Amino acid sequence: MVKNGNSQTWLLGVWFGLITGLAEGIGLLAVYGYGWLGARNNVRAGVSADIIWISAIFNLGLFLALASLGSLFRKIWPKLDVSRILIAGFVFVACADWLALSARLSPLAVLTLAGGISVTFHRWLRGHELSSLSFVRRSLPAVVVITVLCFAGVKGAAWLGERSAMRNLPPAAPGAPNVLIVVVDTLRADHLPLYGYNRSTTPHLDAMAKRGVVFDNDIATSSWTLPSHASMLTGRYPHEHGVDHEVALDTRYPTLPEIFQQHGYRTGAFSANLFYFTRRAGLGRGFIRFRDYFYSAGDMFFRTFWGRLLNRYLPNVASVNEYLPRKSASEVNTELIEWVDHDRDKPFFAFINYFDAHAPYLIKPPVREMFYGSETKDTSPVIDQRIDRDQDPYLFTLSRLSPREFQHKVDAYDGAIYYVDQQFADLFSELEKRGLTQNTLVVITSDHGECFGDHGLLEHWNGLYRELIHVPLVYYWPGKIPGGVRIGKTISGASLAATVVDLVGIKSDVNFPVPSVAQLWQRPDIDPVWPDPLAEMAQNLNLPQGYPAHRGWLKAIVSPRWHLIVSEKLQPELYDWTLDPRELYNRAENGDEEAVKSMSTELWREVASGSPSSSESDGSNSVSALTK
Repeated sequence: MVKNGNSQTWLLGVWFGLITGLAEGIGLLAVYGYGWLGARNNVRAGVSADIIWISAIFNLGLFLALASLGSLFRKIWPKLDVSRILIAGFVFVACADWLALSARLSPLAVLTLAGGISVTFHRWLRGHELSSLSFVRRSLPAVVVITVLCFAGVKGAAWLGERSAMRNLPPAAPGAPNVLIVVVDTLRADHLPLYGYNRSTTPHLDAMAKRGVVFDNDIATSSWTLPSHASMLTGRYPHEHGVDHEVALDTRYPTLPEIFQQHGYRTGAFSANLFYFTRRAGLGRGFIRFRDYFYSAGDMFFRTFWGRLLNRYLPNVASVNEYLPRKSASEVNTELIEWVDHDRDKPFFAFINYFDAHAPYLIKPPVREMFYGSETKDTSPVIDQRIDRDQDPYLFTLSRLSPREFQHKVDAYDGAIYYVDQQFADLFSELEKRGLTQNTLVVITSDHGECFGDHGLLEHWNGLYRELIHVPLVYYWPGKIPGGVRIGKTISGASLAATVVDLVGIKSDVNFPVPSVAQLWQRPDIDPVWPDPLAEMAQNLNLPQGYPAHRGWLKAIVSPRWHLIVSEKLQPELYDWTLDPRELYNRAENGDEEAVKSMSTELWREVASGSPSSSESDGSNSVSALTK
C-alpha cells in the first residue's frame, strides 16, 4: 500500500472521511436529536437529520487535509512508510470521534482507547494491505452514493413534507388577514422610550406604537426563552405545558400554528435563538416551515463533533465561540421575506425571533457603540456571570466588572436594541412594498427581560424580578385596531394566543385559560375582573449558589399593585411595584402579612386551576407555610 503513491492516500482520505462523518452524524442525531444515552443539553445543542450529511462533508474536508499532510511528508521523507502511518492516524481520529460522541467517556479514556485501537489496526494491516485497499476501492462508490442519498433524502423529505402540507391546507376565509408575531429576545421594557427610557433605542417601534395599542404591564410567563415561547404558542403557563431545561414541549396542548394551519394559513417560524426556540425543543409543531439551525456553514460546523470540541476547549478564541455564528435579525428578515414571496395566494402566520439583544452583544460598530460615552455614577464593581468551560460548558463562575466595563455592557445592550429596531423597520418596509401591511396583524413583544446588576444579578434565567418579566407588548393592525391607545392593566404574555385568534376571528374549539386582551380596548367602558398574571421557573443548578433560582423553583404573581415571589426554599418577597418600580424594598419583611397571604392564596389557586406538571407545583400546603 505504501508503494502506490499519492493516489491511494487521497482515496483513503475520501473513504475514511465519509465513513467517519456518516457514523458521526448518525451518532449525533441519536444523542442530540433523540436524546439517547441521556445526553446533557440535547435540547440546547439540538440537531436534525441534516447532521448526517453535514458531518460527512466536514469530515471529508478534515481527512483530505490529513491526506495532504501525508503527501507533504512523502515528499520530504520518501523512504518513510507514510501510507501505513497515515492509515493508523485515520483510524485514531475516527475512533476518537466515535468514542467521544456519547459524552460518557473522559478525554483521557477516549484518547487511550482510540490509541489502542489504532495501534492494533496498524499491526493487523501488515498482513492485509492488499485486501484492505481492494475493499476500500470497491466500497468507495457505495459510500459516496450513500452520502449523496442522505443529502437528497433529507432535503427531499423536507421539501415533499412542505409541499404536502401546503396541498392539504383547507381554504382560508375570504379576506383572512396575515399574522406576524415578532419576539425580540431578552428585551426588558424599561429600556424602551415607550416605557420611559431616556435613550432613543426604538424610534421605529415608537412610531408604530402611536398607531396601535400599547400594554404598559405585560408580564412574561418566565425569565428565559424556552418556557416563555411555549406559553406564547400554547396560551398556557409553565406549570401546565411543563417545558423546562431539557424538557421539550409535548403534544398535550394545541399550538397557535396548528390552529392557523387548520384554517388555511401558511405557517412559518424563523428563529435566531438557535438554543431554545427550535424544532428540537418541540416548538416546531404546526409550522409548515421552521428555519432555525443549519442556516450557515458556521452553524453547521458548530453542531458537528469537531465544532463542539473546539467550542468546549477553546471558548475564548473568537473563531470558535458558539455565539458568533448565530443568526442576525437581517438574516431572519431575509428568510421570512423569501418565504412570504414564495406563495402569495394564501394568508400567512409567521412567528419570528430576533436574538441580537441577547448577550454577548455582537452588533458591529458604529451601531454597537452609538450609546457609548455615558458614565455610571455607581463606583462599586458589579458581579458578572462567566462560563467556566474547563469544568462544564454551562456552569457559571464569578468575576467582577469595573463600573466603566459595566456601563459599556449596558450601552452595548442599548445599541443592540437600536439595531433590532432598524431591522424591524426594514422588514416592515419590505412588507409595505408588497402591499401586505394593511391586512396584517403585527404583534411585537419579548420573551423575558435582562438584569444589569439589579438585585445583584446579571443576565436572566435566575429570578423573577420585574426587570426579568416586564416586557413590551404592541398590537398593530391599520383600520382594525385603534391607534394611540395605552392599557395599564396587568396582563400575561400567555394571553397572546387567545388574543391573536380572537382578533383574526377564528372560531376554534381550543379553550385558552388566559383570556384575550382585545376586549380591553374594544370595550373600554367596562372594567372586567382580570386574572393576575403568573411567572414561573424551575430550579437552575447551573447558576451561582447565591442566585435565587439556584435554591429551588420560583413562582410569582403580579397584581395592579403587588408583586409576590415565592420560592421552594427562600422566604417570600413582596414588592409594591407601583411605588417601588425597581423593587428595592421587600414588604414581606415589613409586616405586610395580609398582602402576602392574599397574593399567595391567589397564586396557588391559579396554579391549581391548571394542570400541574410536577410536584413543585403542588401548592396545597403552601399558603400557610409562606405566611408563617
